[in-house]
Amino acid sequence: METISIVGRTREYPRSGFYRDSRTFHSLKPPLRLPLPNAAVSVASFALSLRCNSLFPDSSTTIIDSATSHRLSCGELLHRAKTLASNLTTILKLTKGDTALVLYPNILQVSILYFALLSLGVVVSPTNPLSTRFELTHFFNISNPTIVFTVTSVVEKTRQFQVKTVLLDSPEFDSLTKSQIQSKTGLTKGPYSENEHVSNTPVTQSDVAAILYSSGTTGMIKGVMLTHRNLTAIVAGYDTVREKRKEPAVVLFTVPFFHVYGFSFSQGAIMLSETMVVSNSAQVRPTPTRLRPARVKSAPIHLKDYHVDNVHGPP
Repeated sequence: METISIVGRTREYPRSGFYRDSRTFHSLKPPLRLPLPNAAVSVASFALSLRCNSLFPDSSTTIIDSATSHRLSCGELLHRAKTLASNLTTILKLTKGDTALVLYPNILQVSILYFALLSLGVVVSPTNPLSTRFELTHFFNISNPTIVFTVTSVVEKTRQFQVKTVLLDSPEFDSLTKSQIQSKTGLTKGPYSENEHVSNTPVTQSDVAAILYSSGTTGMIKGVMLTHRNLTAIVAGYDTVREKRKEPAVVLFTVPFFHVYGFSFSQGAIMLSETMVVSNSAQVRPTPTRLRPARVKSAPIHLKDYHVDNVHGPP
């Protein structure tokens, strides 16, 4: 049996990775290379730093909306996220530590929004668009958001909260991602002040990045806080399994973006330069045939032209 010494103590460390004194298993793989625990590095900036390991240019496609066939390159997504982040601070006066409740289906605007909010240090609180008003009230009480991002089809559920509301599928939101705006656009509803202070406080690894919610299977739904370091470790883990390819992998992505897997993978895919074909899981019905070239079909969505390599979806 192999032994190792930690802080002057010798612990049994068998090939299984089991520490006998703590009765826990540890990975046998090399530790991840992470920033210092209190480093001024957000998960968004960390994901960008790992893009240097990519073999593909910023012009490669990062995300495709299967419902509209609209697609964004990595360079365009990052540019629009940066523009949005600037407008969120100047127009909507969002600052580090604010919380944004996000209620949406799987649409490509969400990836832009996530990257912008995380880069600013705004806490993201993603929720299921099928949530009831009672559940949304519970989420609101847990996260205490200052703003809500949603879509037209479910905006009625959020009107009771009396906070700023932004429609992700509106022309106004689209304009916020494309050009710097110096004045109000009519996009927001709720309190607004031209004199509100905009913070330039750096985002650190120890800052809270997101509040996700438990399923509520064994009791009342609970909020779970994830720090930028938590998400940074996940992104770093994706980097360790990066495959050498001649072209970017294409992933049919039906996992909801409000789920922890969808939430974290949206950052990992940018770092890996993978192409996400996003769709709601209920809209996709795979047929019994090989995936490359793709023969994944649904009505009315047809994905055969996307040459899907992998499918990420719920069971």
